[in-house]
Amino acid sequence: MENFSMIQKQNTRFYIEKALFECLETVCWNDLIVSMVCTQAQISRRTFYRHYKNLHDFIRQWFFALEQDYLRQNDVLDHYGPARISRDLFTFFAPYQNELVLLTKAGYDLQPVFLGAASRSIPGRAPVSANLEDSPLAWFSAGGFYVLWMDWI
Repeated sequence: MENFSMIQKQNTRFYIEKALFECLETVCWNDLIVSMVCTQAQISRRTFYRHYKNLHDFIRQWFFALEQDYLRQNDVLDHYGPARISRDLFTFFAPYQNELVLLTKAGYDLQPVFLGAASRSIPGRAPVSANLEDSPLAWFSAGGFYVLWMDWI
């Protein structure tokens, strides 16, 4: 029973994700409302709110899940290597380019989400002794990657 519940939860999240990005093909982010996503996903608003607080929470959780997959799939580097980190980031996120372009074109500001994700993953890629978590280097690197990222998408 627990396994069925988990599968059902994953399926619902998938339908919400699919519906949200389908809506963004025709609706600006600021005009998008939960009801539109629910109609597209063929779910109730109550179901949506069981999973997410609001549309921003959906994006935050969606991006956080991607970030966690990225961290699981990419080894911690022995030294801080911007070329390797850039290659890893762009290779990993390439399959999500359409969704990221839709978000950007619809007016969603990815900068805070991306900077947060990059600033968390850059210290994880750097040597433990470097302690970059609160370092300007991590934020500087994250900002640089964001500029490249926006140019790429």
